[in-house]
Amino acid sequence: MSQDILAIPGAGSCPMPSDLEAQSDVYLTSASQALTPELRASLRSVESDVEQLNASVARATEAGVIIELRRRYRVHSGDGCWGDQMAPLVQTRQREK
Repeated sequence: MSQDILAIPGAGSCPMPSDLEAQSDVYLTSASQALTPELRASLRSVESDVEQLNASVARATEAGVIIELRRRYRVHSGDGCWGDQMAPLVQTRQREK
């Protein structure tokens, strides 16, 4: 993972993915696990939803808000699988006059 840092005045900093990481469509799995057609379809659905979320976040920030996605809770399948459920923290920025 790239260790480039994006500094946002007043908002801290966060590591940014490299161009290759950001553009990768490879799902990370253990070497012994094959992706079934059902799992591939589920992952494509998540990927599509995340792309729509990213576009919405970009539009909102262009409109003048600060958005931070935070984990609300974690769901478990009961057999060792889990996923994070997210919630947006939205702040309006005070515009200078």
